[in-house]
Amino acid sequence: MGLFGAGVLVVLGASYSPLIALVLAAAVVIGTIVVVYAPRLTLVAMALVVPLERVGRFGNDLDLQTFSAMRMVGLAAVAAVFAQILIRRQAVELPRALVLYGLFVAMAFGSIFYADDPTATQGHAITMLGNFLMFFVLVQGVRDFSTVRLLTFMWLLATVVIGLYQIYTWHFQVELSDPELGLSSQRLSTTYTDLSERSTLGEVRRAIGTTSNPAVYGINLLLALPFVFWQLRVAPTLLWRAFWIIAGGVVLYNIMLTNTRAVFLFGAFLLVLITATRLFRLTLYTLIGVVIGGAVVAFYLPASIWNRVLNFAAYDLSNATNLSWRFELWAAALRLGLEHWVTGIGVGNRTAIIQYLDPTRFDAAWIMAHNEFLQVFYELGVVGLLLFTAFLVTLMWRVWVTAALLRALGQDEAHWFAVAAGLSLFIGIVFSLQVDAFHFPLKGWWLAAGLLVVLDRMSMAAQEARTGRETA
Repeated sequence: MGLFGAGVLVVLGASYSPLIALVLAAAVVIGTIVVVYAPRLTLVAMALVVPLERVGRFGNDLDLQTFSAMRMVGLAAVAAVFAQILIRRQAVELPRALVLYGLFVAMAFGSIFYADDPTATQGHAITMLGNFLMFFVLVQGVRDFSTVRLLTFMWLLATVVIGLYQIYTWHFQVELSDPELGLSSQRLSTTYTDLSERSTLGEVRRAIGTTSNPAVYGINLLLALPFVFWQLRVAPTLLWRAFWIIAGGVVLYNIMLTNTRAVFLFGAFLLVLITATRLFRLTLYTLIGVVIGGAVVAFYLPASIWNRVLNFAAYDLSNATNLSWRFELWAAALRLGLEHWVTGIGVGNRTAIIQYLDPTRFDAAWIMAHNEFLQVFYELGVVGLLLFTAFLVTLMWRVWVTAALLRALGQDEAHWFAVAAGLSLFIGIVFSLQVDAFHFPLKGWWLAAGLLVVLDRMSMAAQEARTGRETA
């Protein structure tokens, strides 16, 4: 099948240009070699493109996305994993979290047959399948902690590089206008002028990084933040500690540049959790450093951020119209869900909720519930909601078990990785209480989930080996 597909590509290329045919043939050969003999490279590539999202797309954001850089790299990783399973005769791992999410994805595809908007449902079901495949690839393809460490490093490195670029464009480039968002011609522009609360708070500048909007960029940064502190905690040398301190500053500054109230509040909450779990050891000297660093950053923060995120008046519901709208959206989503509580109306639906909203306040062509659980409720009914919740609860329970087991085994670095993964997964879940976060391209969340399940498997194997030695 693969050779047949390669032949088709070459024939198609030859019909246009011998050079194109040659490039395609070389790509097929190189790709086959990598997939079969260097599968780890496909995993590394997958980790590198995790934060790209908008930049990795080949069309405008609202176009039907058939291929993207992430999907192409993902397909290569899937091929590499299946090749290794066949060549090395590896057993397919089926942890409970993977099975539960697989059933959830199956429900999503089943909803295509009765969906109110079959096209939207088909598109989102395919996105969910991509999440499942990424989860599957990580669970099957990562077999040692050195790979866990490498993939995490590559993800964080890409995040920091993007953050540095975002800081540059914020301070030295002209921002986009709202209508230009999502255009493929503006892929390298990462700052735009938001007019959504112009009547109350005025125009504000917001960072979107390599994503499609500030909230998505913000949650991507929040997902990465615990792992930056993990790297800082286990850094082997002073030079590496300095590097991760700078990286943490870049991530935190970009969180501020998103100019998103929810991202700021959840970021503050996450920092409390990072300190409370002792992932970050707060001493007198570090406290002094944090205070001085915070004061310097606060002094240089753009006025736009002071007006929207650090201004207490911005949290008044009469000014924060984006916040007040959520209560109406939640009520509408609950009503829609209760009317279709058995099967829902199909995943990815963004228009059915509009009929339950005040037309004088909502004039958008589409909108979502801004709460993942309510969104799932009206998409797949009560069974889908229970299945999704069971998946999340199972995953978080394994975080607790894995971290405790690794501590008991004395594997300090792996233990703190499990803590970081738990915080990353948890902040993604609680963030989804005020926005449909799992309808975003949360590849960082799925990377953390997959690596956590891998660590869970390795910790149980280590415990069994230890028990076997003690009873021998």
